[in-house]
Amino acid sequence: MLNLPIDFTDQDNILFLGIGGGFDIYGAIPIFTHPSLEGKKVTFANLNSRAKNFGLVESVGDTPEERLADWLQKNGHNSKVYALPRCGVNQMIGYLETIKTENNIKSIVCVDGGVDSLMTGEEEGAGTIIEDTITMMAVLKIKHVVNFLMCIGFGTEMEEGVCHHLALENIAKISEIGGFLGSCSLMTENSQYEAYKDACEYGWKDVRKSHIHTKVISAVEGKFGDENLYDGIDAQVGGVKVMNYTNPLMGIMWFFDLGKVMMRNKLATPFENTNTATDVLMVYRQMIDQLAKTKRARKPIPL
Repeated sequence: MLNLPIDFTDQDNILFLGIGGGFDIYGAIPIFTHPSLEGKKVTFANLNSRAKNFGLVESVGDTPEERLADWLQKNGHNSKVYALPRCGVNQMIGYLETIKTENNIKSIVCVDGGVDSLMTGEEEGAGTIIEDTITMMAVLKIKHVVNFLMCIGFGTEMEEGVCHHLALENIAKISEIGGFLGSCSLMTENSQYEAYKDACEYGWKDVRKSHIHTKVISAVEGKFGDENLYDGIDAQVGGVKVMNYTNPLMGIMWFFDLGKVMMRNKLATPFENTNTATDVLMVYRQMIDQLAKTKRARKPIPL
């Protein structure tokens, strides 16, 4: 059984929230299927750059949210699934408040495929931090809920250019202020892993696969280096294939205090009063020069 570092026994009305787009929300399945959540009311929501409107999704169609809703239904779960479009912090707060009211949410678990949610924004190799920041900032504005951040897939974001040396440094700094809550590893003999793999493969059948979760599954099943169980996920940057480095670290689930993670995020306060995705981009462009002055240079991991 998955050895979760957070005890969900006394928590109910939980929202699992995919914060960065794509298939992030599928990282919640190992927690959702853990025995400590049996019988609890659970709701899902996922940021998706292709979503045009906010709302409940039905179990038809090929988006990650629609496929998840269908998988849940076929496996006897009646959890709702919401799609969240790209927006600014204030709009996201409105969406999350609606979900909270409709489902009496008491706990929110932010789910990130990868670790760029741990970046501060001043790194060379911060990944796709903007969407993560907007969603996490909005979660912190929701009152009377407990919130966490869970990351899975350390090392899977090579095509996003994430600097994993700086990611580890950030984890150390978060630990220094008491924000790291623990970790656990997916293993092939866990039923939670089996459910996760099944949901992922159902979610991307005959459509684009997740370059994050394909690597996580491959790593858990013992693949290494340039090996991958799945075809068609090789990324290219500038016409050159991005080297895949499948490794055992990818199957680790990392848990954090969301508020303490966001204390270090340099984009959080500037984004606070944004409404639309356009607002966010305008604010970010104004910050680029200032961020460049304190930029932390990319470094290799000295192992």
